[in-house]
Amino acid sequence: MQTLQTTSLRVVDNKLWILDQQALPQQKNWLPADNTEALVGHIHALRVRGAPLIGLSASLLLALLAEHGMTRDALGQALDVLRAARPTAVNLMNNLDRMKQALTQPDFAAALGAEALRLVQEDRELCERIARAGSELVAPGSRLLTHCNTGGLATAGVGTALGVIARAHEEGKVANVWVDETRPLLQGGRLTAWELGELAVPYQLITDSMAAS
Repeated sequence: MQTLQTTSLRVVDNKLWILDQQALPQQKNWLPADNTEALVGHIHALRVRGAPLIGLSASLLLALLAEHGMTRDALGQALDVLRAARPTAVNLMNNLDRMKQALTQPDFAAALGAEALRLVQEDRELCERIARAGSELVAPGSRLLTHCNTGGLATAGVGTALGVIARAHEEGKVANVWVDETRPLLQGGRLTAWELGELAVPYQLITDSMAAS
């Protein structure tokens, strides 16, 4: 598979790496996810999080396992294990449905690889469309409130809601972003604040209970 890079996923030398989101913002650690057990562990520990990212990481892993020679039957079993990792993640279910269809093709390894890359590209394009459409609704000088984390860490692109903020900032329309800490795991305080800092977006971290004020 070709080399691939997103904010929180990498494919290098036919190996999947994930950015440990539990270590952010103190450390930026890239961890291998080269088998189903490893990826399921990362998902359960929230080192991989965000519905789009979970679905994409599972799809890429299946494609890489096929490229490394795993049989059709073994890939079907791996797919079922990955599906059970987060049954409530809609993207995971939808992506794996498409990968399951690719697995039925005669050259299933090539089909899985093509489908996984297609899913990544579709997510990037979706994020871009959301960012463009959402930014049109942001007035110049806006002060915005965001909760949890919906940026590039959770997707293959610029993000969903946070992608809107990033695009509006590029267009000079964001005066400030209030970032809810998002207890108990602090996805806002740790992840969104980190992403906004990387993008040079002005922000202020607040406790969740301050949002109404």
